Amino acid sequence: MKKIFKLKYCLFGNIFILFLIMLSVYFYKETSSYWTFGPNNNLEVMYIKIDNIFKYISLLFLITIINIGKAYNDEIVMPIIYFNIYNPDKRIINEFTKFQLQFYSNSLYIINNIRKIFIIQIKE
Repeated sequence: MKKIFKLKYCLFGNIFILFLIMLSVYFYKETSSYWTFGPNNNLEVMYIKIDNIFKYISLLFLITIINIGKAYNDEIVMPIIYFNIYNPDKRIINEFTKFQLQFYSNSLYIINNIRKIFIIQIKE
C-alpha cells in the first residue's frame, strides 16, 4: 500500500473518531457533568474552579502554551540531542561537550516529565 493511502486512511479515521466524540458530547451534555464545554461550576482543574470566562480562556491559553512547547521540544530540540548521542556514524562530537550533552538531555527529560504531570492534573 502506498504511503499516501495510509495517510488518507489515517486522516479519515481520525476525523471519524473526532466526529463520534463530538456526537457523544452533544447527546450526553445535559445528563453528565463530565461532558461539558466552557466554564461552569463543575469544572475544576488542580483544585481551581473554572467558573468564569476569564479563567476558562486562561486555562485554554495555558494548555496551548504547554502543547506548543511540547511540539517545539519534540520536533526541533530532541532530534538534535538524539542524533548527537545515538548516531553510530558519528564518532567524534564537535558541537557539544560531554557535560553539555548530559546536561541538556537530562534537563529536557526532567522538563518533559514535569510537563506530563501538569497535563495529567489538567485532564483529571
